[in-house]
Amino acid sequence: MGGLYQATELTRKASELFHPISRPGGDAQAAETGQGNVPEPVFTPANKTQEVTAAVTRVAAPGALGLVGMEAEAVEIVDMTATSRTPSVLATRAEEIHGVLDPIAQSMRTTAVADVTNADGTISTLVSSSRNTLAPAQRAVLQPGETAVAGAGHAEETILNAAQQNGQTVNTMGVSRTPCPTCQQKLDQAGVQVQGPN
Repeated sequence: MGGLYQATELTRKASELFHPISRPGGDAQAAETGQGNVPEPVFTPANKTQEVTAAVTRVAAPGALGLVGMEAEAVEIVDMTATSRTPSVLATRAEEIHGVLDPIAQSMRTTAVADVTNADGTISTLVSSSRNTLAPAQRAVLQPGETAVAGAGHAEETILNAAQQNGQTVNTMGVSRTPCPTCQQKLDQAGVQVQGPN
C-alpha cells in the first residue's frame, strides 16, 4: 500500500491508527529521502471557525511510523493536538471543574475554560475563576494540558488578559455561568466563540 495516511480519531492526541487515502502523483524517492518533488498536504480543516483545525507533519520515511514493507510515496500525519474544541465541549468541562466547589461557592463564582492558539501554532487550554485564582479543589482536577491562570476580574476577562500577555489567541470558550454583557462584548470584540451552561 502506498499513499498518504491520515489520523482518523479526532482527539487531542495524534492517533496511532492510520488508513490510506488515495492520491495520485506521489514521488516515492522524494518521500524516502526528503528531497525532490514531495506533494503538498491534501488535508484541509473541516471549517474556518477553528472548531476543527490541524497541523500537518510530513515524515521522511514510512519506516519512521513502523510502516515496514509499504511502498513509500508520501506520509503525512494530522496532528490532532492542534485542535480547538467547540464552546459546548468547553462549557461541559467548565461545569465539571466548577462542580467540585461547595454549593455556596458554586452560586457565587464563575469558572471559564478556553482553548487558545500558542505562537507556535499548538493549542493549549486555560482555566480561570471569577475569584483571583482557582480553588485548590479545582486545581486538583485539572487534566494534562490545562493551565490555571489568575487575575482580578471576571473569569472570561482573566483568560483574555492572560492570553494577551502570553502571545496567545483565544479561539473558543465555555463558562459555568452565562457571561455578563461587558464580558460578552469583550469576547465578541476578540472574535471568541463562547457558550454558557449546557
